[in-house]
Amino acid sequence: MLEILKHVDEVWDTPTPEYKSETKVALIDADSLLYYCMGEPTFEECKIKLDSFIIDILDRCETNQYAALITPYDTFRRKLGVTKPYKGNRKGKTTPPVFHGLKAYAKQEWNFYLVEGLEADDCMGLYKQQEKELGLEFVICSPDKDVLKQVPGKHYNYSKQEWIEHLKMMHGIFYGCRLLQAIVLMESLVYLV
Repeated sequence: MLEILKHVDEVWDTPTPEYKSETKVALIDADSLLYYCMGEPTFEECKIKLDSFIIDILDRCETNQYAALITPYDTFRRKLGVTKPYKGNRKGKTTPPVFHGLKAYAKQEWNFYLVEGLEADDCMGLYKQQEKELGLEFVICSPDKDVLKQVPGKHYNYSKQEWIEHLKMMHGIFYGCRLLQAIVLMESLVYLV
C-alpha cells in the first residue's frame, strides 16, 4: 500500500457505499485543486469548496481511497534549471496568502502529502506505473495535460468534470525522460510498500 494512501472514512465518519471499490485509488493533483478553491470570498468558503471538490472526485471515481499530492517549491527541475529558471516565466507572481492557509488545512484535514523534490504529476505517473505490482487501480485526477495526455489509463479531469482515456504512452520519450530524471535524482523519494 502507499505510504501516503488515505481512506476517506478516516476523515469523514461515513459508511462506504457498496459500489465503491476497495482497490481503486484516486491520485489527486492537489496543486491545481488548491488554486481552484482559493478564489472564494472567505477562507471558510475556500475550505468548503475544497471539501466539496474532494468528495465529488471520490464519488466520480467510485472510491474512498486517495492520495492527494502537493508539489514543493524546491523540485529537482528548479535545481537543474541553471541556464533558464524552471517556470521562470512566472516571475513577479506571488502566491496569495490564502493558498498557504488552504494548503495547511488540506494537509491537516485531508492528509495532503508534500512530495519532496518531485512534482505531483511526476509522482502520479510513477505510482500509475506500479499499480499492477501493488494490486491497485490508480485513477489520476488532474486538469494537467502533462499527465492526462502522457500516462496510459483512464483519468479524471476534475476541472472539466470529464473522463479521459489514453491507451498508449503519448509523448513517451518526453515523459519517460521526466520520469527517469525523477527516479535517478530522487531515488529515495517515492516509497512503495
